Amino acid sequence: MVVNITDTDEMNREIQTVTEKRFDLSMSEPITMSSLRERLGFLSDTDFANSLLEGEVQIPWDVDDVTAIILDEIIRLFGLLREGHNVVDLTADHFWYFWRRFKEKTSSSISGVHAGHYKAATYSDTITTFLATKITLIA
Repeated sequence: MVVNITDTDEMNREIQTVTEKRFDLSMSEPITMSSLRERLGFLSDTDFANSLLEGEVQIPWDVDDVTAIILDEIIRLFGLLREGHNVVDLTADHFWYFWRRFKEKTSSSISGVHAGHYKAATYSDTITTFLATKITLIA
């Protein structure tokens, strides 16, 4: 159900409610039931997190198998990035050019973000610039 909220206080309450619900749900995820919860830190910016990414420390024994597989893949990809990392500089024009020509033939992802959302974003200069900058920073 979509609700149109125009009042600032009401919108802030809704954001707070949704965010709290998501954080509560995250506390029951397998990764938060292991020693990684404390060792990685809230933003995964601890010395341990960096050492884990660099393959200098082992995945703790109390991490479930699925999470360990995901972490192994993250570590592998991080290693590949470090070996041949090229600087990505995606401009708003690049973003606009790609998504305006993209043919929608894929279904929605598990995240609920569909390729059409990105295509629609190209109709806003602000959103296009934001997403291009976000991709550049992440890459």
